[in-house]
Amino acid sequence: MKFICDEYKIPLVVFGSIEGNSHSIGKQNRALIGICDEGLAKRFLELIND
Repeated sequence: MKFICDEYKIPLVVFGSIEGNSHSIGKQNRALIGICDEGLAKRFLELIND
């Protein structure tokens, strides 16, 4: 996954656990979560990097 993100210049953030992240989005067993909304993605990165 890191190779693909590097190739396409997409930020990759490793955060939380599968269970915790899955619960946050109301799904089960989600290992990857993509954020397509550019504004939301930028804000998410700001919050994580603080």
